Amino acid sequence: MMLAFYLFKRNLVGENELGQEIFEHKRVAVFAGYMDMLDGSESTDKLAYLEDSTHVILTKDMTVNAEIDDKIEVNGKTYEVTYVDDPVNIGHHLEIYVKGVH
Repeated sequence: MMLAFYLFKRNLVGENELGQEIFEHKRVAVFAGYMDMLDGSESTDKLAYLEDSTHVILTKDMTVNAEIDDKIEVNGKTYEVTYVDDPVNIGHHLEIYVKGVH
C-alpha cells in the first residue's frame, strides 16, 4: 500500500540566552512511496553509513530533496534520514534510508 510521507528540514528560529542557535523542523514536502523494514542480511551489512538504518523508503518522486539528518513522518512515527540513493543514477526512483527517532 502506498503511503504519504512528510519531509521536515531544520530551520533556524533564533538563539537562546547563551547565544546557541535554536532549530525546529519545518515541513517542506509531502510525497508518496513505500516503506520496508531492513534486517542484518540486507545492505546494512555492506555499507557502514547504513548500519543504523532500520527502514528504507522507496519513491518514484525524484523531486524529493531529502538529505542526511532530515526528518520524515509517516503513520504518526518520526524517522531520521541516514542516506539517500538514486540507484545506478538513472533517475528511476529514490531509496531513502531512515532510522526511528525515539
